[in-house]
Amino acid sequence: MARTRSIVVRILVFTVGVPGLGGAWVPWLILTRHGGTATPAAWEAVPVIAAGTALYVWCAWNFAAVGRGTPGPWDAPSRFVAAGPYRWVRNPIYVPRS
Repeated sequence: MARTRSIVVRILVFTVGVPGLGGAWVPWLILTRHGGTATPAAWEAVPVIAAGTALYVWCAWNFAAVGRGTPGPWDAPSRFVAAGPYRWVRNPIYVPRS
């Protein structure tokens, strides 16, 4: 139980730090720096963003459940992940560490 909690915390820290910072917080700061509002310019993009977020959550879950690691290369999975989306697509950065 403690190991599972540790993996979940590490994934949350990675998510807030990497995709959260670059994909949400920094763009929001840029859009609102001169008193502007961060309203979507194209509402048609919302389903695409939601689908991407769902895919990310699925991938992060597989990294934790199957690989016992996180998407971050500094805390890579200790087991090879060939489940979920990684059944069809591979990225060489996600090879388990030795």
